[in-house]
Amino acid sequence: MVPGAVLGSYEIVSLLGAGGMGEVYRARDTRLGRDVALKLLPVAVADDGERLARFQREAQVLASLNHPNIGAIYGLEQLTSVDWSADGKWIAYADFGDRGISIATVTGLMRVDIEGDHTPRVLIKGGNGRISPTERWVATTSPTTGTDEIYVLPFPDTSRGRTRISTDGGQNPTWAPDGKTLFYRRGQAVMAVAVGGDDPSSWPKPKMLFEGPYLLTIGPTHFDVARDGRLLMVKPVDADGEGAPKQLVLVQNWFEELRRLVPRK
Repeated sequence: MVPGAVLGSYEIVSLLGAGGMGEVYRARDTRLGRDVALKLLPVAVADDGERLARFQREAQVLASLNHPNIGAIYGLEQLTSVDWSADGKWIAYADFGDRGISIATVTGLMRVDIEGDHTPRVLIKGGNGRISPTERWVATTSPTTGTDEIYVLPFPDTSRGRTRISTDGGQNPTWAPDGKTLFYRRGQAVMAVAVGGDDPSSWPKPKMLFEGPYLLTIGPTHFDVARDGRLLMVKPVDADGEGAPKQLVLVQNWFEELRRLVPRK
C-alpha cells in the first residue's frame, strides 16, 4: 500500500513493519481524526476460517483490556475480492465496515481511484461483487432467496436490476480472464456459465465442471483462474499422506537457478 491510499475510513501514512502475520501501517482514522496502527492480514490467514476466528477472539480479548502498555483495539474490518480496472486506474473491493464478516453485513462494493482523490465511492450499496474483465458486468452473491445465489448486474449502470444466474445455490463468483466465462462454487462443485449477449437471462444454464472434495484455502474466492482458463484448487491429503507431495517449493528467477544446478560443460 502506498501513502495516501484509503481503506474504508483509514488513510495510509507509512509502512511500519511486515512479517509472517501481515503488514502494519501507520494510518489516519478519517472519521475520528486520530492516528492508528493498521494491520493487514495475509490471504493465508484472512481466508482461513479457523485462523481468522482465532484472530478475532484475540482482538476481542485485547479490546476488553485497559492498560497504558497495551494497545487499544478500535475495530476489525475485512476487504475482499479486490478487482483492478482494465486500465489499472482504480480498484473495487467489498467493504464490511465494523459490523462483522458475512454476506449479510457487507457495506457495499466500493471504488477507489489509484491517482488523485482516494476517497472510496459506492458502486453497489449493501452488496458485494466481482467486476468482469470487460467491465460490462458485476457478479454478486446474495441470500435473498434464503440461500446464497449468484446474480449478475450490468456495469457501470447497476440500476437496471440483477439477473439470477445460479439455479440451486452458489458462492464465490470469479470471472475468466477474458470475461467470457463466469465460475462459481456450489458446495464442493465448480460451476461455469458462458457469457453471451446483452441479456443475462438468455445466457446458457450453469454446467458443473467437476466436484471436490477441495480445500477452501486459495485467495478470497477459494480458487483461482489462470490466464489460459485453467483452475487452481487444493485437494486434501489422505490421512496416511501416501503419494502426496511433502512440500511446495517456489523458485524465483528459475532460469538462473537452473543454470546454477545444471552448469554447462
